[in-house]
Amino acid sequence: MWWSSRPQEWTPSADLLATVLPALGSGSVVRPVTLDELFDVVPRASAVGGGELVRALRPQPASPVFDGAELLRTGADVDSFVTMVGSGDTAVELARRLVLVSSAASLPDLPTGRLSR
Repeated sequence: MWWSSRPQEWTPSADLLATVLPALGSGSVVRPVTLDELFDVVPRASAVGGGELVRALRPQPASPVFDGAELLRTGADVDSFVTMVGSGDTAVELARRLVLVSSAASLPDLPTGRLSR
């Protein structure tokens, strides 16, 4: 099941369950908090030698320049793939769509699954 946090191949031991489950009920291990409460309780990280730890985001790398000849070769590769699997294969349509959009430097965020039909 996709909503399960327990791997299917893992079965907890009786000793583990006997230790963890009572602790969960008593609130000594975890307790529910709001996001505001979490930031009130968790101390800020400090830098080596004291002081507040500040982290910065790295700049985003520039978009690569796309080679038109490479795009044509990739399209030819998809055509070769069609000769092996047939034009009705769903992977062919996906590959063709990906080749079409691959030359765009930036695309708006697409809803999940938009290209995978």
